[in-house]
Amino acid sequence: MSLIKVWTETDDGATTSLPAKIIETKNGIYSIKYLSVTDKRDQHNRKIYMYEDETYTITDESVTEYLDSDMEIDFGFQSISENEFIKYDSDSDDDYTPSDDENDGSSSDDEDEDDDEETCDEDDYLSEISS
Repeated sequence: MSLIKVWTETDDGATTSLPAKIIETKNGIYSIKYLSVTDKRDQHNRKIYMYEDETYTITDESVTEYLDSDMEIDFGFQSISENEFIKYDSDSDDDYTPSDDENDGSSSDDEDEDDDEETCDEDDYLSEISS
């Protein structure tokens, strides 16, 4: 089963690219299942994603990206149990523990000044466009 991203129309008519896995391929037609956010949260209050039960049929024209992998981690989703995933950022500082020198509260002149820059993940973007 290969992973892909698929153009999908949201409830408000906007289009976005969502992760999915190919279940079956036949004559250029793909049967897929979307990896969608659920109402569930893990013990760290992170959103849980699951493959939908429903299978959809699409053509090659709907595919925005082919991932040469069947591992969700390559899409940025880490498996936490059977068919449950969380968004995973390999650059995350969640496991970072500052040294004693960094805990003193002083700031170095060499630090980047980009801390004020706004970032928006895909979930926040989808929430904004659907409201």
